[in-house]
Amino acid sequence: MAIRGSKRTKKIFTLAQQQLFVKKWWPTLFSYINRRKNSLILNGQLQPTPLSQKFTVKVNYRLGSRPKVFVDGINKDDRPPHTFEDGSLCLYHHKGDGAFKYNMNMAIHLIPLICHWLFCYEQWLVNPDAGWIGDEYPHSVSDRKAA
Repeated sequence: MAIRGSKRTKKIFTLAQQQLFVKKWWPTLFSYINRRKNSLILNGQLQPTPLSQKFTVKVNYRLGSRPKVFVDGINKDDRPPHTFEDGSLCLYHHKGDGAFKYNMNMAIHLIPLICHWLFCYEQWLVNPDAGWIGDEYPHSVSDRKAA
C-alpha cells in the first residue's frame, strides 16, 4: 500500500508486519492483534541497560494513531517528565516532524525510544533536581496545553 501524492512511495506497515518486526527484535515482548479494535498490543519487560531494573511495559497501537505506552510501577501522581495525565509516556510529538508515523517500524523506532525513556527516568529518579537528561522535542505553548 502506498500514499498517493508523494514523490517517494511510503510503506504503510500493517499490524501483522509490526507484530513480526517486534517478535524478531524484541523477544521479551508478547504481542497480539485485537482485530475488533484494529490495534496491536505489546506486553513484556524491557531493561534499558544491564545494570537497570526490568520494567514491565504495555503498548497499545491503533493503526493510524500514536502508540500509547504505559510502564507498570511508575506512579502517575508523581508525574515524571514526559508523561501524559493518563500516565502514558510522551515519546513523540502529536504532529509534524516529531510525530510517530504509520510507516515507522516499531521495533526500530518505538521500542528503543521506550528503552531510552526508561534510562532517562532512572537517572531522573536518582537526581530529579538535575532535570531530564534526554533530548526534548520543542513544544509551543499551545502544544503543552494539548499534551
